[in-house]
Amino acid sequence: MSDQIILEQIQTDAFIGIHDYEHAKAQPITIDVQLSISLQKAGQSDQYADTLCYSQVYQSIIAIVRQKHYHLVEHLAETICTTLLSEFSVTQINVKILKTSAISGCAGVGVKMIRPSDD
Repeated sequence: MSDQIILEQIQTDAFIGIHDYEHAKAQPITIDVQLSISLQKAGQSDQYADTLCYSQVYQSIIAIVRQKHYHLVEHLAETICTTLLSEFSVTQINVKILKTSAISGCAGVGVKMIRPSDD
């Protein structure tokens, strides 16, 4: 399937990292998410009920980020993948997370994960 719902460059602050200073202060991160889902019905019907609500996906991601301190970006990405796959009827999820202030001279460091649905 090639249809996707896309949320790009979600910018938020997260308590993330293994260093003491990362426990004391939230740092900026950027999140990109692509959710694979058939959009054919919505494309034909032009009805909101036939698609996935971007706002609900966004709110879920923000809630996950804010729920606790994460030691690893990998764990945050995995948590986002697992949660969104369980909350929404999607066949696959791609998540990219960048810590945008971790290394000076670098736009961001992070991870990208691709997870299929278990269905």
